[in-house]
Amino acid sequence: MERTHPENRPFVQQIVDAACRQCQDLDFEHRLLMPGGSVKNLRVVGHPVTRGSSGDWEYVGAVTDITERKRAQAELQQLVDFVPQLIVVLGPDGELIQVNRVARDYASPAQERSLWDRAV
Repeated sequence: MERTHPENRPFVQQIVDAACRQCQDLDFEHRLLMPGGSVKNLRVVGHPVTRGSSGDWEYVGAVTDITERKRAQAELQQLVDFVPQLIVVLGPDGELIQVNRVARDYASPAQERSLWDRAV
């Protein structure tokens, strides 16, 4: 928690506390603030398992550095934002994945979801 980015600490603490209380899986992303001031993005995935006959449990999982993926996503968003047409990317289930600046300017956040629902 010490290296967790200060802006992410409340979120991470809330997720971890809730997962531990309810013995639930973990799957979330957050940022680390490294000693030199650089920032890393991590994905944390964990599953609670019991240890032996004592009934005690612990988390088994993985922490993955996703910094490069996040950087690439930000660069792609910058490129897409330069396109003067509306760009809306929806997933197979109709989930809103990405919109460009022109589309965000066209629809207010409150209208955004219903606008895309009507467009499909």
